[in-house]
Amino acid sequence: MVSEQDIHQNETAVADVVLSDEYKSNYWNAYIKRSYENDVTIGVMTPADVPIGKWRLNIDVIKLVGVSQTMYRYSIRDPVYILFNPWCKGNNQISRSMR
Repeated sequence: MVSEQDIHQNETAVADVVLSDEYKSNYWNAYIKRSYENDVTIGVMTPADVPIGKWRLNIDVIKLVGVSQTMYRYSIRDPVYILFNPWCKGNNQISRSMR
């Protein structure tokens, strides 16, 4: 899973997230919440200090058949908006007046 945020006009921040079997807090984390037949629900967690803003979300899937592999990229059409949580102690995005 790849998340990208436009920092400046020509720069992009990228967070590569590997799918995990379990939820981990305070890190970029993607985990399987539910799997049924051909449907998979994936939970995505971000660390408290992730930059706020508009992010693009791409999901890279690697299909292995024998020794060959094929990669598919699914690009989520709508942006993902990361906002701050004023009650989260680990969030550095909070202004001093809110503390």
